[in-house]
Amino acid sequence: MPTGYTQQLANKDYDVKNWLILDVIRAMGCCVSLREAGYLSLKEMREQITGGDYYAKRVTELEDKIKTVSAWGKDEWQEKLQIKNEKLVEDTKQEAKKYHNEKTKLLLALTKTQQLKKAAQRVSDPSGVIGNTLDFACEQLNTVLASDYGGYEPYSANVSLEKNWERYKAIKLAEYHTDLKRALDSKAKEELRTSTMLKAFNTWVSFVEDNLETGEK
Repeated sequence: MPTGYTQQLANKDYDVKNWLILDVIRAMGCCVSLREAGYLSLKEMREQITGGDYYAKRVTELEDKIKTVSAWGKDEWQEKLQIKNEKLVEDTKQEAKKYHNEKTKLLLALTKTQQLKKAAQRVSDPSGVIGNTLDFACEQLNTVLASDYGGYEPYSANVSLEKNWERYKAIKLAEYHTDLKRALDSKAKEELRTSTMLKAFNTWVSFVEDNLETGEK
């Protein structure tokens, strides 16, 4: 029974050279980006290895963003700050609503389970399964209530809002510059990785081409 790779050899009419160059190499780590790719030409395989330009686009996007926001004046920054504060208040309201709804449901579940524990005292339970199971259920509910709902409670009235647009501008620009540095670092690492992978792939192609006659099977 042929493997996936030997089936590809058969599909190529047992052209060993093209099979080695275009198919078998896909299994190697240096060409991991090829594993999920469809059938490609040699040129397309090289393009697949070098990958897309995500980080290059991200760098350009952030550079343009920094240039744009740096040109904003007081009115633009105050408007953005107001939008940001309004969203923060609304998000906190929704968070508080979700928090209290879930806490209420857990407390109700605990109350019902504790009621069952009282009822269990009136029935025969020689194996202890009923009592032990209910004890475990109460323990689980109390653990969650203590860990997730025993401390800070979100309230929109307690939200700390930035009031100074100049400070907000400085914070946002610092964030954008940090993101840009990360994108530049990622871009450099990706370029090094793809360069290494492409070099390994080209070395493989040259080796096969130098040691197999064209069209040899």
